[in-house]
Amino acid sequence: AEKERKFQTALENTVNASLFSGDSSQSNFFSNSASMQSAHAESSSDIQGLSRISLPKDDHCLYRAVSLYLFDADVPSLRLIVAKTLENNLDYFLEFIQLPQNVPMQQLIENIRSGNEWAGEVEIQILMHILQRPIVVLDNNGKIRNQAGIEQYLAQPPIFVYYDDVNHYDGLLLNENNGRELLEQLQLEQNNAASASNRNAVISNQ
Repeated sequence: AEKERKFQTALENTVNASLFSGDSSQSNFFSNSASMQSAHAESSSDIQGLSRISLPKDDHCLYRAVSLYLFDADVPSLRLIVAKTLENNLDYFLEFIQLPQNVPMQQLIENIRSGNEWAGEVEIQILMHILQRPIVVLDNNGKIRNQAGIEQYLAQPPIFVYYDDVNHYDGLLLNENNGRELLEQLQLEQNNAASASNRNAVISNQ
């Protein structure tokens, strides 16, 4: 809990990289639309209220999954804002980054920027902070894996992604335009299940 609090403090003090700097968003919009059309053709098993979109098992999977919800950003632009945010705020993020062996921080940032590094929890937190939207990570049972991390962004439409517990993310697209309602339902079900589990644990210990 203390580490999560310090990480949120780090995010609040960052100098944000601009999502809209550089190339015009029009070219990003068309590339994003094309990726959504091809992704729809590869949809696999669904989670309640969502269609799971199979994405390539490469280092871009999380960024692809997030970009399905954005009409003004593609994978390179998302990578760029994560790299810039880390680069501009090294003092805040150093203790939260687990560097690969023999890879200095600056090289990791270059790998993120160039597409040679996959994304995980830190990148998700940075993207949520930049986009000011919750990125809801669901497992195969529809359980929210990062419920605490999304709390401060719940006023905005959620982005749903699927995590396979191995190091791969797939896309999750809404079957209807009801993202907030679906997230509230998932949270309620998860909280009720946790409460029931706690009650059963108390009864079994009596």
